[in-house]
Amino acid sequence: MNKSSIMIISRVSILALALIMVLFFLFLFLRPTDSITAADIEESMDAVSADIDNAIKSDSNIGFSSNPYDYIGISPEYERLVSLGPNALPVIKTMIQDSPNGGLEMYILATAAEEISKTYLKQIAFEDSGQTWGWATAKEWEKEFSVFVSELPTRLTEIQNSDLTSEEKLIKIETLGVMVIPLLIEEVRTGDEQYIPVIAALLDETAPTESTKDLAKARQNEIDWLSAIESKYADVFEMEL
Repeated sequence: MNKSSIMIISRVSILALALIMVLFFLFLFLRPTDSITAADIEESMDAVSADIDNAIKSDSNIGFSSNPYDYIGISPEYERLVSLGPNALPVIKTMIQDSPNGGLEMYILATAAEEISKTYLKQIAFEDSGQTWGWATAKEWEKEFSVFVSELPTRLTEIQNSDLTSEEKLIKIETLGVMVIPLLIEEVRTGDEQYIPVIAALLDETAPTESTKDLAKARQNEIDWLSAIESKYADVFEMEL
């Protein structure tokens, strides 16, 4: 191989390395800051499992409990899992779907998903006279959650048309959880602004305030806020059921 060929190969190698580095940094900086991956969930679950293992080492009786909530209650890291927020929902749902079995780890994930989505199916089961809800395994939660979300348009309409007071309706609608937000956004866009506080409460966000006397500007602030929410949680609102 002559000197010229070696130089060409070296240049190609340098260019290839430079391209790889550029793509790597683009991945780091262009990845949405609110996106959640399976690796994020697994990291949190490893920490939860470590909490449980440490607790059992300190008190072996804990390991004899058949109540999953006993294990959840002893894990400070569980709250960090929940704090990942709504964007963790599609990832958790897929992990449960793909899991070959249930088990404690998947049950903890399902429980976290309930808290994240603010859709407490077991409580809704108690209040619902026409439909029995509830779950005993993570697989059951995944199926029940999918069915419940598919029925949200009907449930929202039933509440809106009920004899409840306006305040009672808003309280009831909030119990439907995070997945009702796309429907509420459409209501707000058509002029029904009473749902803005519900959306803010479900996402633990601060709603825009009418600090300006310019009503048109205040309205635009609301629309911009809703658009930002749709963008931030697009994967959640569009996840497959």
